Amino acid sequence: MEVVRLEGREGILVRTPVSIRVLSGEAEVWGAPFSKLDLEQEAMDVLVTAKGSAELEISKKDYLKVGDPVPEWWEDLIDRISGKTVIFIGRTDSGKSSSILYLSNKLISRGERVSLVDSDIGQSDLGPPGVISSVNLENQVHQVKMLEPEFMYFIGDKSPRGHLLQMLMGVREAVSSVRGRTVLINTTGFVDGAAARVLKRCKIEATDPELVVIIERSEGELEHLARTVPRGSEVIRVSSPVRDVLKDRSYRILSRRASLRRYLKDGFVREIEIDDVDLENTFLLTGREKSEYSSFLGDLLGSNVIWVEEAPDMLLILTEGHFDRAKVRKLEDLLKKEVRCAPKVFYEDLYVGLKSGGRCAGVGILKSLDLRNRRATVLTKYRGEVDCISLGFMRVTEEGDELGVREVDSP
Repeated sequence: MEVVRLEGREGILVRTPVSIRVLSGEAEVWGAPFSKLDLEQEAMDVLVTAKGSAELEISKKDYLKVGDPVPEWWEDLIDRISGKTVIFIGRTDSGKSSSILYLSNKLISRGERVSLVDSDIGQSDLGPPGVISSVNLENQVHQVKMLEPEFMYFIGDKSPRGHLLQMLMGVREAVSSVRGRTVLINTTGFVDGAAARVLKRCKIEATDPELVVIIERSEGELEHLARTVPRGSEVIRVSSPVRDVLKDRSYRILSRRASLRRYLKDGFVREIEIDDVDLENTFLLTGREKSEYSSFLGDLLGSNVIWVEEAPDMLLILTEGHFDRAKVRKLEDLLKKEVRCAPKVFYEDLYVGLKSGGRCAGVGILKSLDLRNRRATVLTKYRGEVDCISLGFMRVTEEGDELGVREVDSP
């Protein structure tokens, strides 16, 4: 155990797992008072600040002591965002989540009703990765990751690329689901390029915020996004509050792994009859099975074909292994229709959303998809009714390790 003394405008940044106890004085974590805190989940950042002076006992040595840990604009924003819908825009690790958590706690301490919408699907704080989530806060919180979302919209990927329409639908539904007087919306760090500009502009139009907070690491960094904000929303541009070493790719993977493990580990296996549910985010089972094509297509593609179906507008093929993509293009030229082909491994250990009544009720791992016998095997913690399986685009283990992807253009 380490004993740390904080004076005046000092704070410490530390990463979980960690235990912290206040020995003397008063202290806060992300603006919320505490006396003892135990956080076991990996890869969460904790900012501890003192009210006056305080002495702390910390379970680890690798912490960072910082001066002036609370940027002035955090305090300035509290009154300005009260009672408004506010969307936060910034690069990955620019401090969007930290700012939202601190501001939420300060507003709640004043008796405000605050709701959070997390649409940062790659580094989600609220809910599992690959999901847009929302929650209505009743009390101050030390970590958003420890909350259970009240609403989830399954995207199933760690990047919005290829899912722009679903992202817009999801964030709009999430905002509609909350009841707080103040609504704070987190977004992805996807900020460069034409698709990012379109997504951010449309997300603002879909949520209709009174205020857009743009967090920049350097002056003018997101000028291109500031200029695309519709005139009906006020724009505030602020400097990133990040003071520690920026999180690298391995840290982001670790954070996503810890979150996935929380929602997937110790699940049970469910056998789901495909004829009893809808399949979403796939074109499979929208045509007629054509097993008589299997031998010819297998010879052409260089891999054993295990499933073929044909619809008026496309041919869908699953193969045992890798196939010749050039031959797929030739097949399209021959048939004069779209051909979508994928190896069966894309549908093994696949991250999925389980929906009931039109809403995502849980997540799981698709262990196998038996199209011929119309059966899906899913590992999940969710025990309720399922009327739709939404196929994702990440392949993962129960421990949260990432195995690969299912390509966006797969069947």
